Amino acid sequence: EIIQKDPFYRGTTYLIITPDHERNAYYMDHSENPPEHPTRVWMYIYGPSIQKNKIITRPVSHVDIFQTVLAIMKLKIKQGEGTVLTDCFVRGYIYK
Repeated sequence: EIIQKDPFYRGTTYLIITPDHERNAYYMDHSENPPEHPTRVWMYIYGPSIQKNKIITRPVSHVDIFQTVLAIMKLKIKQGEGTVLTDCFVRGYIYK
């Protein structure tokens, strides 16, 4: 609500929220050797060029979030792992 109402933040601020583990007791301890890898982790992205109510059903990795943040900030660094989450942006938005 603050982001939407404050003129300083409105139209220029992105918010990305995601946990680093599934919602179960085993991953809550951040064990180094889990019996299986997490398969379902939610993510919420809000911003001026992000599609509302868009659900991405394909696999997304945490390194994809990093590449997406770089694209939003229009920063060009040596390409690393991950890909920009282009399918969450409003159609026609140029992030590069």
